[in-house]
Order: sequence, then C-alpha cells, then structure tokens
Amino acid sequence: MSIVQNPITGRTYGKFGTAIFSKNFQKNVMRSKPIEVRDAKSELQLNQRQAFTTVQEYLKARLPFFRETFLGQAVERSAFSCAMSANLPACLTGTAGAKTVNRKNVEFGGGSLEDLGEIQVITTTPGMIQITWVAGSPVLPAMATDKVSFILESTDDETMVKLAMDAAQRSSGSCNIVVADGEELLYNIVRHHVHSLKYKAGSELASKVK
Repeated sequence: MSIVQNPITGRTYGKFGTAIFSKNFQKNVMRSKPIEVRDAKSELQLNQRQAFTTVQEYLKARLPFFRETFLGQAVERSAFSCAMSANLPACLTGTAGAKTVNRKNVEFGGGSLEDLGEIQVITTTPGMIQITWVAGSPVLPAMATDKVSFILESTDDETMVKLAMDAAQRSSGSCNIVVADGEELLYNIVRHHVHSLKYKAGSELASKVK
C-alpha cells in the first residue's frame, strides 16, 4: 500500500503494484519493484558484496573526515555516497572475494587544499602527537580562522584510526592530539583537510615525521 501526502510538494512512499515510491533529497522517486533472482548468492554477487562491504567499512571508520572532504561533490546525494563511488573499486586490491583496501589508492576528496605547508609530526612526548605547519598567506583575512581537521593512521595496523576534527585554526600553526601512551609512535600516516570554501575539499599526506 502506498501513502501519498500531497505528491507535488509532500511525500509519497510505499509500494503500489510493481512501483515503489520513496523520497531522496526532497524529491519523490518511483522505481520498479525488483524482479526475483533465481540465485541471489552467486559467486559473482558474493564477490561484489565482499568488495562493497570492505570499502564501506573502511570509509565508515573515517566517516566524519570523508563527509567533509567530499562535501563539495555532494550534489543531490550524500558525501558518503560520493566517497563510495570514488573508491569502489578503485582503492581495492587482491583477488575476487578477498579484496582489501590499498590505502595508497584511497581517494580522499579530489579537490585542492588551501595553503597549508611544511607539515611535521612530532612524537617525542608520550601520549601526545604534535602537528605543526606553515599557515601561509590566506587569500581572505577570514580564512585565517579556517578549521583544520586531521586523520591519523598506522601503516602496521589498519584498525588504528584517530580523527581530530576541527582540531585547530589554520593560523595557529600547530595542534596537540592526545593518544594512549606508546601509540604516538604508531600513528605514522597523517592527512589533513582545511574547512574553507566547501568546493575546495581535499586531503594530503604529511610526509615529514620526526
């Protein structure tokens, strides 16, 4: 049974005959009811599901960061959907049915970074990761207060993920991120994103670690 609430401006949802109604980004959508598949668990389908789930789990563990970096591409769909499209299957490696994420191939936004250079990661204090950078010269005075977010990962353990959203202002030139004692030496991949003009989303690998 379908339910209609002013189908021109309101919401239509449910099913009627072979049609299914739903709403997506403030638009009523009608699609055909899927035809039953004889073998819903064929080898090809299972391999595709495994690949999809692998990328999905990787992105969800870093969801706030991807939502920001893909925000500029999110037109009539979510930033997460954009991130999935950009990385499936591009970031995968391995054989069918046993795909894994190759982090070197992960697309973190596709846009350009604002001026933020000479990033360094300092791990001399137990339980603390200090990140420093050169802020550069903002195009507009207000850009000095742009927020900078970081995502920290480990090359040895893919499950180690540390998000520091809106950790500092661009003009501050540094921030401190608290981690468990000893883990400061394990986080050796750092990417950053500057929250400025939303159509300039992106991320970059910090190459200097000391």
